Amino acid sequence: PEPAPAAQVSSPPPSIDGGAEPVNIDEKIDLVASVNLDAPVDGAILQQALLQLPWFDKPVRWYALDEAGMPYRSALVDRRQHGQTRPDYKRLNPVGRIPALETPQGPIFETAACLLWIAETSGHFAPAPQDAGRPGFLKWLFFLSNTLHAEMRMLFYPEKYAPGAEQTLRDQVAQNIDGHLALLAQAVTACDGFSAAEAKTPLITDLYLAVLLRWPALYPRGGTAWYRLTTYPSLAALAARIETRPSMARAMIAEGLGPTPLTAPHYPSPPEGSAL
Repeated sequence: PEPAPAAQVSSPPPSIDGGAEPVNIDEKIDLVASVNLDAPVDGAILQQALLQLPWFDKPVRWYALDEAGMPYRSALVDRRQHGQTRPDYKRLNPVGRIPALETPQGPIFETAACLLWIAETSGHFAPAPQDAGRPGFLKWLFFLSNTLHAEMRMLFYPEKYAPGAEQTLRDQVAQNIDGHLALLAQAVTACDGFSAAEAKTPLITDLYLAVLLRWPALYPRGGTAWYRLTTYPSLAALAARIETRPSMARAMIAEGLGPTPLTAPHYPSPPEGSAL
């Protein structure tokens, strides 16, 4: 889709994680990445693939792109002008939400679908269909997307789900998420759907979970006391491992994330400018 003229980004930023995150309800502009995958990836030429990633939701997909060596450029969708509801954008994502991924085979939306396409197209970050680790990988990938990520949205935007009973909903969802994280900690410890600590290449489940662990430490503002990453040692160790990867180091600089964006995060200060 055509971005707002003032929001055009002419060259790709050196990082793949983003500034203002989905939990900031004051945010109005979303950064998206337009990815021209016309460079060889494992011997395949991917022509005119376009990846749309929001400012708030771009981290995990950009990490996957960076880890895969897939080039991209970035642009902005201005939600003040309802850019996500424009017909040209809804051609990619008829729900009118971000993200969307336009591939040579057609557009894709939903986080897990985008990540799985990146993993399978690059030939990295996911067990092969015949691999014994595939069932665990798939179940936890979609648990992250359909359950943890979805409930975090309820935690951050309770007014969209329970007008007039926001705090009651937040309290219940925080309790739910605590239980989800306890289950995930067990899975990470058992390497069930997640990579071993000594693995040189992460799975997209590792990347996705590590980014999700950042958000409840920051948002909703004034409502994060219930969350401590150290409560889940295996998750804290996963976040620390992902934090040391080159893709994250580039993000720290380019998006103003600070030296510990996953284990001890602070609010972003991207040099390109914030939507806040």
